[in-house]
Amino acid sequence: LKISRNDAYRQYLAYYKGWGDYKNYSKDKKAIIYAKSVKETANLYRKQLTLCQKNLNKNKYIIF
Repeated sequence: LKISRNDAYRQYLAYYKGWGDYKNYSKDKKAIIYAKSVKETANLYRKQLTLCQKNLNKNKYIIF
């Protein structure tokens, strides 16, 4: 379907609706609501990952 790996919204819609029905997702309001929720969660995780990477790059030596 040529959907970017970083596009959580469209990735979820393709997963939810399937390859054949993906083109008609605009008619399914429930799928759109879920896709928006997935997009927000993905953005939150992306921000957390970026912050963690910055913190880990500062502290080269971590002792447990």
